[in-house]
Amino acid sequence: MLISCVSQNANPPNALPVPALLADPIRPPHTLASLNHTLETTFVATSIQVVKAPDYAMLILPSYYAFINPKRINKFFKPDLLALIEILKAYQPRTIEIVGYTDNENSYLQSLTISKQWATTIMTYLVKHGVPRESITLLARGSLHPITTNYTAAGQFQNRRVEILIYM
Repeated sequence: MLISCVSQNANPPNALPVPALLADPIRPPHTLASLNHTLETTFVATSIQVVKAPDYAMLILPSYYAFINPKRINKFFKPDLLALIEILKAYQPRTIEIVGYTDNENSYLQSLTISKQWATTIMTYLVKHGVPRESITLLARGSLHPITTNYTAAGQFQNRRVEILIYM
């Protein structure tokens, strides 16, 4: 007669341990809809505008809020950028486009240079804090594609911006 010395709670000798990942509840995949919801709730009380599109989520960062100058981020904007970075790390989007725009106050070449500096400054900050560089596309549009008129100071003010398009 064979007497077992194995307790009832012990794993059988050939059983593999269950990985901790499988022990957690399965979470649904991140979707564009859930990303939009997260962005809206995160940035509701800020100057960042969240725009929904069929294929991507978009954030509009006004230059007056985001920058001291084209190469320096406003210290009051950094907590919002850090929140965005955490969202990007969690959602791991396929592609992120960072697009800089200006008004028509300067020459086309000067506007293009400034808009590129704004977009580059945002990209550099994201990459410095862990967003993969290979997922980011950088574009500068200068004074092309204004969102309102450039014939008033208020319109020019709104046209100075950086847009971040997030593709899932």
